[in-house]
Amino acid sequence: MEKVNLRPASEASPATLLRRVHLDLSGLPPSPREQRQYENETAPDAYDRVVDRLLASPHFGERWARWWLDVARYADSSGYSSDEPRSLWPWRDWVIHAFNVDQPYDAFVTEQLAGDLLPNPSIDQRVATGFHRNTQINQEGGIDKEQFRIESVLDRVNTTGTVFLGLTIGCAQCHDHKFDPLSQREYFQFYAFFNQQDEPGLEVPGLIPPAAELKVRRKLAETEWDQGWTNVSPMVSAWVASLTPPALQALPPEVRTAIATEPKQQSRLQRRRLAAAAGIDDPSFRQREQRLSDLENHRNLSAPTLVLVESPSPRTNVIFIKGDFTRPGPVVSAAVPAILPRLTHRHQDKSPDRLDLARWLVTPVNPLTARVLVNRVWQQLFGRGLVETENDFGSQGSPPTHPELLDWLASTFRSGGPSSPPWRFKALLRLIVTSATYQTSEKPG
Repeated sequence: MEKVNLRPASEASPATLLRRVHLDLSGLPPSPREQRQYENETAPDAYDRVVDRLLASPHFGERWARWWLDVARYADSSGYSSDEPRSLWPWRDWVIHAFNVDQPYDAFVTEQLAGDLLPNPSIDQRVATGFHRNTQINQEGGIDKEQFRIESVLDRVNTTGTVFLGLTIGCAQCHDHKFDPLSQREYFQFYAFFNQQDEPGLEVPGLIPPAAELKVRRKLAETEWDQGWTNVSPMVSAWVASLTPPALQALPPEVRTAIATEPKQQSRLQRRRLAAAAGIDDPSFRQREQRLSDLENHRNLSAPTLVLVESPSPRTNVIFIKGDFTRPGPVVSAAVPAILPRLTHRHQDKSPDRLDLARWLVTPVNPLTARVLVNRVWQQLFGRGLVETENDFGSQGSPPTHPELLDWLASTFRSGGPSSPPWRFKALLRLIVTSATYQTSEKPG
């Protein structure tokens, strides 16, 4: 600014600054009480304390997860014409939690790309791979399943390139990239990292599904119970017929009422009471009664989600001539573009896998991952990135308006500082929102 004879704008008013930082860090405006308290503050660290409070708020994870879900193309339905609902919200909740606990960004990236390949992966690390299950899924009849599996793999390749590297590598699917040094061969070498997975579901224990999902599950459990009742009702009838008058009088009143009710008029609750009183020992009828009871009492619940796992049957990786999967070309192996730093992997006698790729993305020699992330955060806070084309750091993208600032922020984020470890998202945000630049008025000085 001094070089071009510009003066900084004046500092924003307390009301404006408080509203700005609230919306940016929590997604919610300050309450009238919080507004009054802040405007009456005289302590020099008042603003810093507001920032720390917002970074610790559970709404912080919700606000920044919303941004990441957009980047990751999150949806609660599968797309295409049928657009069936799907359960990916456990991954969404994993993202919210990761932001709230300030998971290091290198681990955040690694677990989403390859959590299943980590040693003894936890349920959470497997859930994290839902990042690449956000592709559209075609479940219509008569489709070519291999075609749409490949469509999902292509989506993963293009999304990985855009989200983490800021490169439009998808332009090289059908031919060599017209502007950046990316060949079609290199595209399908990158494709090979994502062509070796299967797409199963995973039951995540201990999660209470949304009310709508619970309603569907309970309805299904009730239907299954009713089907089981047809098999055990003769046993119940035989037990009722065997009751002596004293034994009948000793039963609880609600059971006697159920016995006195015509069988066709008995409610499901009455039948359940009869089955319990009769001590029906049918194993199948017992997975059914327990399942219905668990749903009613929110016990032993789990939630389904979508994950990635390595396929036990390796697939051959080839170049698709003109991008057409029906026209296989030369065989290729997994590798990263030559223009980028060299990838090293764990097993020199095998091809690199997704875990090698994930670790390469956050290695200190990779110049793009930290820069792309820092730029996206700057865009969220200021409305425009230091690189305006946030998804294109290639030759056709906009050059950074402040390259030294972008370099410094990326280096600080990746390496950490005196008061923060490496790759800490909250430290990056604290650094920016406590700067004089962030706190200036929107009006020219």
